[in-house]
Amino acid sequence: MGLFSNRIDRKDLKPGDHIYSWRVAYAYAHHGIYVGDNKVIHFTRGHGEEVGTGTFLDHFISSSKSLRSATTCGNCGLGDDGNGVVLTCLDCFLSGGPLYYFQYGENAATFLAKARGGTCTLALADPPEAVLHRARYLLENGFGCY
Repeated sequence: MGLFSNRIDRKDLKPGDHIYSWRVAYAYAHHGIYVGDNKVIHFTRGHGEEVGTGTFLDHFISSSKSLRSATTCGNCGLGDDGNGVVLTCLDCFLSGGPLYYFQYGENAATFLAKARGGTCTLALADPPEAVLHRARYLLENGFGCY
């Protein structure tokens, strides 16, 4: 991974990878767990919304509704049941943005030099099996809106 970018090619993805894509002119990064077969488990506020206040103000604030449009994705085909965790194809997760890899176990100098937060951590990654178990558990049991 580079100092200024954690971009990764799709062919390099492995199940259990923590990935993200920047949204709304790089205002925030949307994170997910790659589970294999071109699928990603990730959090939403429910009903396909990634951000918002949960109040009437959401009608005035731009909220990314990248997960579902008026037409259902032919790759996903899965509905959003509003539980806060969804499984989508990688294309829907990326919503047209580039793919990045969240770097665990980064050295302190690189961590401090990163221009944006939320792209790496000093902490070590959990084993892929534990990450996938946790992601699938939350997908099946829900999380609620965040």
